[in-house]
Amino acid sequence: MFIVSLVCGFAGPFADKIYTIDYWHPLTLTNTAVGIEAFIFGFAFGGVAAVLYEETFRKRISKRRVRVKKKLADIGFLLLLFPTLFLFSFFILEVGSFYATVIGGTLSLAYMLWCRPDLWPDAVVTGILTTIIGAGSYFLLFTVWPNFIHDFWVLNSTWYTTLWFGIPLEEYIWYFLIGANIGPLYEFMTSKRLVRARK
Repeated sequence: MFIVSLVCGFAGPFADKIYTIDYWHPLTLTNTAVGIEAFIFGFAFGGVAAVLYEETFRKRISKRRVRVKKKLADIGFLLLLFPTLFLFSFFILEVGSFYATVIGGTLSLAYMLWCRPDLWPDAVVTGILTTIIGAGSYFLLFTVWPNFIHDFWVLNSTWYTTLWFGIPLEEYIWYFLIGANIGPLYEFMTSKRLVRARK
């Protein structure tokens, strides 16, 4: 949990720097485009997503490794795949940051699950649960700040103005895709599998 939290925490500000170009303009404590909140969110979200499936279904990491033909280079390839595709899509293909996230997230998830089909349940369930938690956090926020989305999101395109229960459709997709990538990440990196925890 801590390892994935650190990875996601440091990735948060870099990703948010791009998201603030065309996706949203958050209010920060430092009154800058990207604040410490990006690290805090990445750290917390990454850690929760990393163990959400295991804690919900009482799974634990097996001490025995899965027999997969995977070298250290394959792990490095996966870790670089998402950010490389994200940056390439945004700066070279010049697609929006959300669409760049979909391209990078979908292909990196496909690669991970192609290498480790046993991680499908972890990825799908984590994606669903993180989407529910993400949407729930917005619903709570709406009770004290009803115009939160309209105040900070760039609602100037067909997709961005498609709101489900007051939340942009992209947010549901983002939470699912990022959660699905993070959920099985540690198991993939360590070549370990999840087993039922003993009572």
